[in-house]
Amino acid sequence: MRPEFIRLLGLFDSRNTENIVLATQLATHFSADFQKYFDCSVEEYLDLFSFFNKYTLLTQKIANPLKIKSFHFIKGVDYEDFSGLPKGLHTLKNLCLFSLYSSTLNSIPNEVFSLINIDELFLRMYQLQTLSTAIGKLKNLKEFTIHDTLIAILPEEIGLLENLQWLNLWRNPIKTLPSSIEKLEQLEDLILNENKIEYLPPEIGNLKNLKYLSLENNHLSNLPQEIKKLSLKKLVLTQN
Repeated sequence: MRPEFIRLLGLFDSRNTENIVLATQLATHFSADFQKYFDCSVEEYLDLFSFFNKYTLLTQKIANPLKIKSFHFIKGVDYEDFSGLPKGLHTLKNLCLFSLYSSTLNSIPNEVFSLINIDELFLRMYQLQTLSTAIGKLKNLKEFTIHDTLIAILPEEIGLLENLQWLNLWRNPIKTLPSSIEKLEQLEDLILNENKIEYLPPEIGNLKNLKYLSLENNHLSNLPQEIKKLSLKKLVLTQN
């Protein structure tokens, strides 16, 4: 992503109203590029952002949610009175990326699993203890990142994400992977750093497209023989 867009997303994501106003002003200076990258105008982006963040001055709801074809950042705020995601979330049929940070939520809101067309999902939820089996509904996912949670066991339904190419499970207390991991035939990158993994299932050897496997800072003492079947370009095993 272009640096100026990363900067803008950081400003939009702020609780500080002045930062949000500044981001709005900056975005208008390269509205054409913004439109090209996000496939929506600055105004449409702001409408969508305000729909999800009631703590800003941008309080108008989305006029036409179907106009948002490729929105790249949504944040469900984790304030003390956060009661859930908007009920209209499922109307964003063309949404491609959903991102949720929370220090208080202990479960993934059901509305997330209605986003069956998204291809990127990013979750950082400090109190999350389990990954719902409903994750298997998001069959179009290509990239899935979930980190800084309390999840120790992944559901077998993770294997239903048949289009997944990138799986980042960084910094969770995960002890091993489900055998269904072998069904992720499109997976190219698997990041398992800073977990509590003691062993890998032999089924991992069936990930024929896996190129990058990182297991830094885990509890591994050995690897399954099946890992030799992989065509890895890089394997990271430091701090085990």
